[in-house]
Amino acid sequence: PLESALSGDERWTDVTFLGGWDPTFTTRDPTVYPTLFRARSRRTPFGADRRAFTIVASDGDAIAITIDGLTLMNGRAKRIIDTFDTFAIGQDGGGGLAALAGSEGSIVLDVRRSTISFNRSALVAGGGVFIGASGGNSSVVATFDRVVLSGNEADYAGALELLSCGGLSCNAALTMTNCVVIGNEAEGSAAIHALGTGVNLDLVNTTITANHGHTEPDEYPEGAIVVGTGAVANLTNTILWGNGLSPEALGADPTLGAR
Repeated sequence: PLESALSGDERWTDVTFLGGWDPTFTTRDPTVYPTLFRARSRRTPFGADRRAFTIVASDGDAIAITIDGLTLMNGRAKRIIDTFDTFAIGQDGGGGLAALAGSEGSIVLDVRRSTISFNRSALVAGGGVFIGASGGNSSVVATFDRVVLSGNEADYAGALELLSCGGLSCNAALTMTNCVVIGNEAEGSAAIHALGTGVNLDLVNTTITANHGHTEPDEYPEGAIVVGTGAVANLTNTILWGNGLSPEALGADPTLGAR
């Protein structure tokens, strides 16, 4: 697991994690030789936690991370991430992968040929992944290519939460290409929740199916993808079909508007 809580002139840049090596470390094939990151409970700068992978940038930190050929699994987000500059987002999760930029912080995240599965959030949102910008002049730019998100759970955003605090030059962008989001569960937005001014979600050649929302009696049913106030989403050659709600209701696939 990676925890970055750096400040001042310290920064990690262009760090690459490669999985899928054969036993001789001469060739890579993540399908044949999966590299598993199974989260374990541990003490972190944020307190007791069990996220598989955590990235935090603030106070001018500029962090570039590439994850290629890893399986991030069995994580559980238990603690709110504090960026050490008074900004924290109370609904952050990301049991498998959390990336949070605080004031003056920036993250470039590139995830390829990887699987994020069977993670949970004990917080509000983002069972599998949380990507957020939480302070002034903060930025997260993430790219997922051939990534599978499956079997993750949270109260909201079972697979992935993309969030910006809005109004403070916060920007959070995610492009997903050739990805599959399947079999995730939540009360609402079972697959993906995008919310906040400065949030941009682009889905290209991506399939989102068999995700399931369990609506509470006093709540409005939400689809597998929720695009809330301020967020912009673009879907290109993308399949959004076969998602479900319990109890059954209209709109099991997308929900657009104020949330």
